[in-house]
Amino acid sequence: MRILLITTKFRHPDGSPWLLSELAAEFLRSGHEVTVLNVEWSGKKIMNPTSDADRSLTLKSVEAIDFGGGKFSLACRWIFSSMKIVPALIMDVVRRGKYDLFVGFSPCVAVYAAIPIGLFLSRDSCLVYWDFFPIHNQEISRKIPSPALPVLKKLEAALTSGFRRVGCMSRGGVRFFEAYFGRSKRQSIEVVPIWTSIIESPQVPRASIREMHGIGNDSIVFIFGGQLVAGRGIAEMCEAIILAHKKNNRIKLIVCGAGPLSTIVLDYMKKYGDVVGYVGSLSRNDYLGLVGASDVGVVCTVAEVSAPSFPSKSLDYFSCRLPIVASLEAVSDFGEIISRYNMGISCLAGNVKDMADSMISIAENEEGMRMMGENGYRYLREFHAVDKVARLITGECRVS
Repeated sequence: MRILLITTKFRHPDGSPWLLSELAAEFLRSGHEVTVLNVEWSGKKIMNPTSDADRSLTLKSVEAIDFGGGKFSLACRWIFSSMKIVPALIMDVVRRGKYDLFVGFSPCVAVYAAIPIGLFLSRDSCLVYWDFFPIHNQEISRKIPSPALPVLKKLEAALTSGFRRVGCMSRGGVRFFEAYFGRSKRQSIEVVPIWTSIIESPQVPRASIREMHGIGNDSIVFIFGGQLVAGRGIAEMCEAIILAHKKNNRIKLIVCGAGPLSTIVLDYMKKYGDVVGYVGSLSRNDYLGLVGASDVGVVCTVAEVSAPSFPSKSLDYFSCRLPIVASLEAVSDFGEIISRYNMGISCLAGNVKDMADSMISIAENEEGMRMMGENGYRYLREFHAVDKVARLITGECRVS
């Protein structure tokens, strides 16, 4: 099968695998021919290491347009960036012929110029839909001008309607997609779980990693990893760990990642250095090592968000057999999934006391932590392995 992926991020900046490069690699392992057209929105130069699998990959990556700060620059970025990959798309088809499958990703507006062409040049199509645009962005950041919201929603809905199949991360996502965008007559909407290629996480020298980061062996370490941006509930998480530490002084928090909200973590670390630690951005291997040396993974979103989410960072926690404490928006069904498979504890986002109580509860049951961690690992293998999800996307199997 000849497969086209149009993306806005393909690898991590250091060249290590990310969700979409993992998916492309799995398609290649399955014998498919893969073309990736990437409009890199991060603004960073991306390393492109070449593996044996990558030699069968056609990858064209261009940087999104950036004229500096301001609303005009932002508008130009959205309007013109996706046009940069259109010539590469047309040339690839001229050389190799039509695609059997076009796989797109949310938000569609980010690559709007290329999507209609990709749909026209492909026999089948599948849209993997994660964050609902523009409502999710607006409710978290409030950066989209109000008059633009209905226009952007209509454009996004028109672009999504062209795909024959749509995959959302959970059944809650499927329900929200149908209510927010609607379903075109020829379209099927189903669950396509977020995926990972890291199933067997490496065994880590727990004691030495803890010593490297100044963590005592008797500490109960809660870890958060991800972008420190709006929508992550960073301040609430830090407040909750401080409350939990007062009841159980073995409880500590380590935060990994970078972003504008890193200053919040640094402020808490200055005041509560024995409770809150910040290690910044780590390489993928170093991050997984630190997760493996921790005890509980933390997921934290914000209240008053109407679109459900499925936090991708949870997959790293599951692979390292960590239970989860999840502070979630009310509309999310991720908490139901955690409860159904007994993988941790969930509470409502915005309630610091409930989050602290959840942290204390899970920390006081070490046998329960181990059992939840094993349950999460089994759940990961059953539903989120990249080889299984790749077959869902290609239509070779259906979700159970």
